[in-house]
Amino acid sequence: MDKITKDSEHQTDINKIMSKVLKGSQFFLEVIGEVVPICSAAAEVIKSFQDNSESPQIGNLKIQIQQIDEKLNDITENYKQVNKEIQKLPMDVKFSKIEENIKGQYMYYTKIVDEEPKYRDKRIEDFCDLFPKLKGESNLNELYDGVMGNGEIDILETVKNYWNRDRRVMEEFCAHLGYLFLTGISASMVYASLKGLDVSKREKEWSEKMTAVQSQMVSAIEYCKNNFEDQAKTDLETFIKKSHHQLLVENLCSFLEKKYDWVKWSVKVYSHPKDKKKGTNDCIIGNRHFTFSDADDLQVVVSYCTVPCKIDMEQIQQTFTEKTANGNMKELAEAINEKMPNSLVHVIKSSKKITEKNNFSKHCYYYKQNKNCHLFVHC
Repeated sequence: MDKITKDSEHQTDINKIMSKVLKGSQFFLEVIGEVVPICSAAAEVIKSFQDNSESPQIGNLKIQIQQIDEKLNDITENYKQVNKEIQKLPMDVKFSKIEENIKGQYMYYTKIVDEEPKYRDKRIEDFCDLFPKLKGESNLNELYDGVMGNGEIDILETVKNYWNRDRRVMEEFCAHLGYLFLTGISASMVYASLKGLDVSKREKEWSEKMTAVQSQMVSAIEYCKNNFEDQAKTDLETFIKKSHHQLLVENLCSFLEKKYDWVKWSVKVYSHPKDKKKGTNDCIIGNRHFTFSDADDLQVVVSYCTVPCKIDMEQIQQTFTEKTANGNMKELAEAINEKMPNSLVHVIKSSKKITEKNNFSKHCYYYKQNKNCHLFVHC
């Protein structure tokens, strides 16, 4: 394969990675382990300036820098609230300094690209002078150790615990870290190239490290995603204590849909006198639910599903018609659950005033009422 063809294919690969880098947090997280070639390509372009030539890729590099800057601004805007809270954490002083240094190094590197050719030598001199003053590659190494849990503070674990395992916060934070690595490695590669250091060795080292970083980030995010039940129950207990009853269902649904937006939820609130015999007011069969009671004899039932599926409405209706004549709610719930073993079945006495809201699709959620009871079913 000739050099022109090889360079063309390499640039195509870089463009594919860049398209995901710029697409948004979730897409960027898919390619964090592959960003090093973007940084190496930048180093090659800057090195050409020092050799009194200009790489034909300078146009692409300028566009990439502009796009990364715009994306960084977007990420920073979305990250503001998270950052305010991070400033309260014990890791912030060190983390903020690392971030500040990396951004400073990157800014001076981009000034080389933006400068007119006749003034570039001065910009290169300024960058080479400033890079080691801002702790050189130590910033990246400390950031790496913090993400991998090898440093004084485990960054991901600290943020995960402080934000109560909020998956979306963790995704935004990891994307923010990803952009820091991208800009920091770019500046480091450029410095190594200008100083005649071994760029290929650094590329190999940081490619391996970024693969490990990606794995660590994915693991932290997946933990938040797969262990949401315990956290959701804790969140709900706190939320219910602080909320006004009149707006409880609406507020609960809004909260759940925002924090746990990959889950489908059903929220019901109804009266439930404590002196009544168990099973005379309601019956719930299925594991995916939380039940809370308060001092005002209100029952709050929150059920959920991560992979909702279409349910057989006709079969449920037939069972509902057959089993409600005697008013036995438990028999009705058991009969439906027997035919649909993975379902969540909730039957409530009709005399109860119920407030309910859900975000299931109409094909995955069944509701029916007659003179004896209300019936709610989802898978």
